Amino acid sequence: MRKMLNRRTLLRGTGVAMSLPMLEAMIPVGRAANRNSKPVKRFVCLSNNYGVYQKAFFPDPTQAGKNYDIPETLKSLEKHRKDFTVFQNLDHGFTGGHQGVPVLLSGVRPILAHNYSEGNISLDQKLAEHHGAATRFSSLTLGCRERNLLSFTRTGVQVPSIDLRAAYRAMFLEDSAEKKASSTENFKRHSSILDVVKDQA
Repeated sequence: MRKMLNRRTLLRGTGVAMSLPMLEAMIPVGRAANRNSKPVKRFVCLSNNYGVYQKAFFPDPTQAGKNYDIPETLKSLEKHRKDFTVFQNLDHGFTGGHQGVPVLLSGVRPILAHNYSEGNISLDQKLAEHHGAATRFSSLTLGCRERNLLSFTRTGVQVPSIDLRAAYRAMFLEDSAEKKASSTENFKRHSSILDVVKDQA
Protein backbone atom coordinates (compact mmCIF):
# COMPACT_ATOMS: atom_id res chain seq x y z
CA MET A 1 0.00 0.00 0.00
CA ARG A 2 1.41 3.40 -0.97
CA LYS A 3 2.21 5.75 1.92
CA MET A 4 2.69 9.50 1.77
CA LEU A 5 6.22 10.78 2.53
CA ASN A 6 6.36 14.02 4.50
CA ARG A 7 8.90 16.50 3.12
CA ARG A 8 9.97 17.75 6.57
CA THR A 9 10.55 14.18 7.74
CA LEU A 10 13.01 13.61 4.90
CA LEU A 11 14.80 16.90 5.52
CA ARG A 12 15.24 16.14 9.22
CA GLY A 13 16.65 12.74 8.32
CA THR A 14 19.29 14.19 6.01
CA GLY A 15 20.67 16.50 8.71
CA VAL A 16 21.35 19.28 6.20
CA ALA A 17 19.48 22.25 4.79
CA MET A 18 18.63 21.70 1.17
CA SER A 19 16.05 22.68 -1.41
CA LEU A 20 14.00 19.56 -2.03
CA PRO A 21 11.83 19.24 -5.16
CA MET A 22 8.32 17.84 -4.96
CA LEU A 23 8.70 14.09 -5.29
CA GLU A 24 5.91 11.75 -6.34
CA ALA A 25 5.95 10.08 -2.92
CA MET A 26 5.13 13.44 -1.31
CA ILE A 27 1.88 13.93 -3.22
CA PRO A 28 -1.23 12.86 -1.25
CA VAL A 29 -2.46 9.50 -2.49
CA GLY A 30 -5.81 10.74 -3.81
CA ARG A 31 -4.29 13.71 -5.61
CA ALA A 32 -1.54 11.58 -7.16
CA ALA A 33 -4.08 9.15 -8.53
CA ASN A 34 -6.11 11.92 -10.14
CA ARG A 35 -3.30 14.15 -11.41
CA ASN A 36 -2.98 12.49 -14.82
CA SER A 37 -6.47 11.07 -15.09
CA LYS A 38 -9.06 12.30 -17.56
CA PRO A 39 -12.33 13.82 -16.35
CA VAL A 40 -14.80 11.12 -15.39
CA LYS A 41 -17.91 10.93 -17.55
CA ARG A 42 -21.19 10.88 -15.65
CA PHE A 43 -24.53 9.32 -16.49
CA VAL A 44 -27.61 11.06 -15.14
CA CYS A 45 -31.16 9.85 -15.62
CA LEU A 46 -34.13 11.89 -14.44
CA SER A 47 -37.57 10.36 -14.24
CA ASN A 48 -40.89 12.00 -13.60
CA ASN A 49 -43.16 9.19 -12.52
CA TYR A 50 -46.20 11.17 -13.59
CA GLY A 51 -44.94 11.55 -17.14
CA VAL A 52 -44.87 14.63 -19.35
CA TYR A 53 -47.23 16.35 -21.74
CA GLN A 54 -45.68 15.11 -24.97
CA LYS A 55 -46.68 18.02 -27.21
CA ALA A 56 -44.92 20.44 -24.85
CA PHE A 57 -41.86 18.24 -24.31
CA PHE A 58 -40.92 16.64 -27.64
CA PRO A 59 -40.07 18.68 -30.76
CA ASP A 60 -42.32 18.52 -33.79
CA PRO A 61 -41.36 15.21 -35.52
CA THR A 62 -41.53 16.94 -38.90
CA GLN A 63 -38.68 19.28 -37.88
CA ALA A 64 -35.67 17.04 -38.32
CA GLY A 65 -32.20 18.32 -37.46
CA LYS A 66 -30.91 20.82 -34.93
CA ASN A 67 -32.99 23.83 -35.97
CA TYR A 68 -36.29 22.59 -34.54
CA ASP A 69 -38.61 24.87 -32.58
CA ILE A 70 -37.80 24.11 -28.97
CA PRO A 71 -40.89 22.90 -27.04
CA GLU A 72 -42.37 24.89 -24.17
CA THR A 73 -41.15 22.52 -21.44
CA LEU A 74 -37.55 22.76 -22.69
CA LYS A 75 -37.50 26.56 -23.07
CA SER A 76 -35.29 26.97 -20.00
CA LEU A 77 -32.61 24.86 -21.74
CA GLU A 78 -32.63 26.95 -24.90
CA LYS A 79 -29.08 28.28 -24.43
CA HIS A 80 -27.78 24.72 -24.01
CA ARG A 81 -29.57 23.18 -26.99
CA LYS A 82 -26.29 22.43 -28.81
CA ASP A 83 -25.29 20.23 -25.86
CA PHE A 84 -28.23 17.84 -25.83
CA THR A 85 -30.37 15.76 -28.16
CA VAL A 86 -34.03 14.86 -27.69
CA PHE A 87 -35.00 11.28 -28.58
CA GLN A 88 -38.53 10.00 -28.96
CA ASN A 89 -40.18 6.57 -29.11
CA LEU A 90 -37.90 4.91 -26.55
CA ASP A 91 -40.70 3.23 -24.61
CA HIS A 92 -39.51 -0.32 -25.48
CA GLY A 93 -42.98 -1.03 -26.81
CA PHE A 94 -44.48 -1.07 -23.32
CA THR A 95 -47.60 0.91 -22.61
CA GLY A 96 -49.79 1.25 -19.58
CA GLY A 97 -48.82 4.56 -18.02
CA HIS A 98 -46.98 4.21 -14.72
CA GLN A 99 -46.31 0.51 -15.34
CA GLY A 100 -43.82 1.55 -17.99
CA VAL A 101 -41.54 3.36 -15.51
CA PRO A 102 -39.66 0.26 -14.19
CA VAL A 103 -38.65 -0.74 -17.73
CA LEU A 104 -37.21 2.66 -18.73
CA LEU A 105 -33.57 1.71 -18.05
CA SER A 106 -33.80 -2.03 -18.68
CA GLY A 107 -36.50 -2.79 -21.23
CA VAL A 108 -37.54 -5.73 -19.05
CA ARG A 109 -40.57 -6.01 -16.82
CA PRO A 110 -39.52 -7.06 -13.29
CA ILE A 111 -41.84 -10.08 -13.34
CA LEU A 112 -40.10 -11.35 -16.49
CA ALA A 113 -36.53 -10.76 -15.28
CA HIS A 114 -35.94 -14.47 -14.58
CA ASN A 115 -36.07 -15.13 -18.33
CA TYR A 116 -32.90 -13.12 -18.99
CA SER A 117 -29.28 -13.92 -18.16
CA GLU A 118 -28.74 -10.50 -16.57
CA GLY A 119 -32.23 -10.20 -15.19
CA ASN A 120 -33.62 -6.71 -15.43
CA ILE A 121 -30.44 -4.88 -14.42
CA SER A 122 -30.92 -1.21 -15.24
CA LEU A 123 -28.56 0.83 -17.38
CA ASP A 124 -27.34 2.95 -14.46
CA GLN A 125 -26.36 -0.13 -12.44
CA LYS A 126 -24.69 -1.72 -15.46
CA LEU A 127 -22.58 1.42 -15.91
CA ALA A 128 -21.81 1.42 -12.18
CA GLU A 129 -20.39 -2.10 -12.47
CA HIS A 130 -17.99 -1.07 -15.23
CA HIS A 131 -17.11 2.53 -14.35
CA GLY A 132 -18.14 2.99 -10.71
CA ALA A 133 -14.60 2.53 -9.37
CA ALA A 134 -13.59 5.85 -10.96
CA THR A 135 -15.84 7.85 -8.63
CA ARG A 136 -16.29 8.10 -4.88
CA PHE A 137 -19.72 6.50 -5.13
CA SER A 138 -20.33 3.97 -7.87
CA SER A 139 -23.99 4.95 -8.04
CA LEU A 140 -26.35 7.39 -6.35
CA THR A 141 -30.10 6.97 -6.64
CA LEU A 142 -31.82 10.08 -5.35
CA GLY A 143 -35.51 10.64 -4.85
CA CYS A 144 -37.81 13.43 -3.74
CA ARG A 145 -40.93 12.10 -2.03
CA GLU A 146 -40.89 9.19 -4.47
CA ARG A 147 -39.41 5.73 -4.21
CA ASN A 148 -36.96 4.66 -6.88
CA LEU A 149 -38.77 2.76 -9.62
CA LEU A 150 -35.95 2.82 -12.17
CA SER A 151 -32.87 1.11 -10.75
CA PHE A 152 -32.48 -2.65 -10.41
CA THR A 153 -29.47 -4.86 -9.74
CA ARG A 154 -28.74 -7.91 -11.88
CA THR A 155 -30.44 -10.04 -9.21
CA GLY A 156 -33.64 -8.04 -9.57
CA VAL A 157 -33.31 -6.10 -6.33
CA GLN A 158 -34.85 -2.64 -6.53
CA VAL A 159 -32.21 -0.09 -5.48
CA PRO A 160 -33.62 2.09 -2.68
CA SER A 161 -33.52 5.83 -3.19
CA ILE A 162 -31.76 8.36 -0.98
CA ASP A 163 -33.85 11.35 0.03
CA LEU A 164 -32.61 14.24 -2.11
CA ARG A 165 -32.98 16.81 0.65
CA ALA A 166 -31.13 14.65 3.17
CA ALA A 167 -28.30 14.09 0.68
CA TYR A 168 -28.00 17.84 0.06
CA ARG A 169 -27.89 18.59 3.78
CA ALA A 170 -25.23 15.93 4.34
CA MET A 171 -22.98 17.28 1.59
CA PHE A 172 -23.39 21.05 1.84
CA LEU A 173 -24.87 22.07 5.20
CA GLU A 174 -23.32 22.06 8.66
CA ASP A 175 -25.52 20.46 11.31
CA SER A 176 -26.03 22.22 14.63
CA ALA A 177 -24.33 20.83 17.74
CA GLU A 178 -27.72 19.58 18.94
CA LYS A 179 -28.32 17.76 15.65
CA LYS A 180 -24.86 16.17 15.75
CA ALA A 181 -25.44 14.97 19.32
CA SER A 182 -28.81 13.53 18.30
CA SER A 183 -27.26 11.72 15.32
CA THR A 184 -24.48 10.30 17.51
CA GLU A 185 -27.04 9.02 20.00
CA ASN A 186 -29.07 7.51 17.16
CA PHE A 187 -26.01 5.65 15.84
CA LYS A 188 -25.32 4.27 19.32
CA ARG A 189 -28.92 3.12 19.67
CA HIS A 190 -28.74 1.20 16.40
CA SER A 191 -25.27 -0.27 16.91
CA SER A 192 -24.56 -3.98 16.75
CA ILE A 193 -24.37 -6.20 19.83
CA LEU A 194 -20.78 -6.87 18.74
CA ASP A 195 -19.96 -3.20 19.39
CA VAL A 196 -21.13 -3.63 22.98
CA VAL A 197 -18.89 -6.60 23.75
CA LYS A 198 -15.83 -5.73 21.63
CA ASP A 199 -14.07 -3.97 24.53
CA GLN A 200 -14.56 -7.06 26.68
CA ALA A 201 -12.92 -9.41 24.19
